[in-house]
Amino acid sequence: MKAATRVAVNTSPEPFSNILVSLTEDAFTFGSTVLMAFHPVVILAVVVSFVLMAVWIVPKIARALWRLFRRKPATVPEVA
Repeated sequence: MKAATRVAVNTSPEPFSNILVSLTEDAFTFGSTVLMAFHPVVILAVVVSFVLMAVWIVPKIARALWRLFRRKPATVPEVA
């Protein structure tokens, strides 16, 4: 997710979004490290909730992609 966000943000020509995303990533990393050091049960609950969310949503995304790529291409009429 971080790599995809980086690719999307780095395509913008202005530097402010890059700075904002970088600071947000740093704050999230620092906050999760502090939370892990002082409240490991809370961070465990956060990680488990993210894993459960991924287990729920990844099959939906996979099915949608499967349906998208299984469609037959539209036929092009022949020119006489």
